[in-house]
Amino acid sequence: MKIGFMSDSHDALDKIEDAIKIFKKYDCKVLFHGGDFVSPFAFKLLKDFGGPVRAVFGNNEGEKVFIRKIAESFDDLILEDEILITEIEGKRIIMKHRDVGVNDFAKSQNYDFVFYGHTHKLEIREIYGSIIVNPGECCGYLTGKPTVSIIDLATKEVKIIDINEEKYGKK
Repeated sequence: MKIGFMSDSHDALDKIEDAIKIFKKYDCKVLFHGGDFVSPFAFKLLKDFGGPVRAVFGNNEGEKVFIRKIAESFDDLILEDEILITEIEGKRIIMKHRDVGVNDFAKSQNYDFVFYGHTHKLEIREIYGSIIVNPGECCGYLTGKPTVSIIDLATKEVKIIDINEEKYGKK
């Protein structure tokens, strides 16, 4: 099974829509968002994925009360304040927004995958048997490169997708 992971979309509605199209194209069954959707109208777009959504709040959410209200309309959503722990197809996944403690989660050897965002920097590495993934920034505001990741749970392969390259082709 493949899952899509994005973080730090920061109200970039067009990039959120593009990310969802990419996840559908690659047949992702679950969408993970590592926080900083920022506003309720940006969060609401995640519903367009049409499948299970797993998300955590980031440090820039502007209206958590209204985001929670919108969350009630999702069919299959888990939205946590800080840390989300789940299991899919026998793979244990922990996700948080900030990078603090990421190595400790891996060191515990309790998780197959450790997901985080916040830094806007791509990262894929394996330590203590855990794959640590930061998909970079969906918005592309800081780096100029909007990215998301596709994770194959069976093979543990992580693919980084540049949203602009996927949409417009390589330059």
